[in-house]
Amino acid sequence: MIVMYITDARDQHIRNVLTTSAMPMGSHNRYRYDRRWIDSQLWQRWDRDGLVGDRVLVSYLEGNTGNLENARAFPVRYGRVIRSEVKGSFGVLDVALEDFTKAVIPPELRADSEAGVMSIDQPRNGRFVVEHEVGDPEEARDVAAWQATVSALGRMDTYRDSSFIFVEQLGRAADGKPIAVNSESHFDLQPKSLIELSLHVLMPRDRAPLHTYSVLTDTSLLRSAQPAQLHFGHRFSTERLLLQTPDKAQRALTYIYILPEPGTRGPEVRLLVDLREPASRRALAFGVPGSAAAVAASAGVLPAETPLWLRFVMVAAGSAGLAAASARR
Repeated sequence: MIVMYITDARDQHIRNVLTTSAMPMGSHNRYRYDRRWIDSQLWQRWDRDGLVGDRVLVSYLEGNTGNLENARAFPVRYGRVIRSEVKGSFGVLDVALEDFTKAVIPPELRADSEAGVMSIDQPRNGRFVVEHEVGDPEEARDVAAWQATVSALGRMDTYRDSSFIFVEQLGRAADGKPIAVNSESHFDLQPKSLIELSLHVLMPRDRAPLHTYSVLTDTSLLRSAQPAQLHFGHRFSTERLLLQTPDKAQRALTYIYILPEPGTRGPEVRLLVDLREPASRRALAFGVPGSAAAVAASAGVLPAETPLWLRFVMVAAGSAGLAAASARR
């Protein structure tokens, strides 16, 4: 199994851990490491999808300074490699996210010195992506497993004032049946459908300030019956949002964005949905390379200071670019 340590060295790394814990089962997330942090034997297999199919354990390491004397690490989530490639001196992994760890550290990785903390011998030796012989975890895909995992993260200084989101599913509102993420990491939706977005929020602190998230869609493709903003002030809460797809049949790719407002430290989530007729199942292009619309569509993570009006524009532009790609196929 590949064990990846994501550290607190940069804010973008810290946010990637939040995203890792937020995405629905089967969603794809990307991880990038400089070659110097990767075990040499892994690097030899990295290029040209040489790691596809390998199991992954994404872990968070806090205290990335000096010789890591005071560093602590906890497991976050398992996954499986769906793409591995080398770009210059960097190795890039696309991972389909699977079970949560329930904050349970595999015995093979448990540190002897402190109960509940992972061994970090490899990072101390200069490797943050390593291979370990780790047994298969028990299935842990429910909300309770997610709660246990992020509660452990919430005890770390970095995430003490954060809120955690888990997008459990998109489902059909009529019968609650979930819509699975397909092999391209998006949800297939049909016209004239009422969709329910189920998400859970956990705030580690009992008396945390109010946290606010915006839910953004291209309203010509997905309309929400709820306000665009969600406010959370309790330790644990569940939200179910209703979304309506258009009556008229059309082919389009678009995003649902769940974004923390300025002052809220939390994950930035994007869900790619594919609107099409049931009989039409041919492959769609993901975007228009080099176009402004494609850049806006594929950005995914917007800075916290981005004005709300600009976020709406980017959502609309991204949807237009993805739709144009679909039409050209």
